[in-house]
Amino acid sequence: MLVAEEVVEIRVLRRQGKSIREIARMLDVSRNTVRRYLRIEELPRYERAARSSKLDPYQHYIDERVKAAAPDWIPATVLLRELRALGYPGGYSILKDHLATLRPLAKPEPLIRFETDPGRQMQVDFATIRRGRDRLSAFIATLGWSRGLCRIRNR
Repeated sequence: MLVAEEVVEIRVLRRQGKSIREIARMLDVSRNTVRRYLRIEELPRYERAARSSKLDPYQHYIDERVKAAAPDWIPATVLLRELRALGYPGGYSILKDHLATLRPLAKPEPLIRFETDPGRQMQVDFATIRRGRDRLSAFIATLGWSRGLCRIRNR
């Protein structure tokens, strides 16, 4: 199967008046390949048939168990034990991967910001940074109402 750029190049060369044999020689493909890609209208897509899994016969049971346990979560090891009792021949990894698709996404907590009037709030921090024998002391104050910084350095 040719990539999209090669298919487009085949069409461009054909519009320029090149023969199928010339195009095949230039792109190092067979003449039948050139003919096939000139016949089709759209770019070809590789599609694969969905494969069945050992877990497929037990999907409904798993979905029901997860819904029944909501908002709590059932560990994959517990479900694996239950499925093995029902005759499940597969392993832990397949089950764990399937459960990952069922787990609800955690919604981030909303950020609650608050503003204060000028002169009401300030966050203060003090740090000492050692550089060899010299030391650097820093006092940092952040004003809550403006997010402005005040820095005082002392040696």
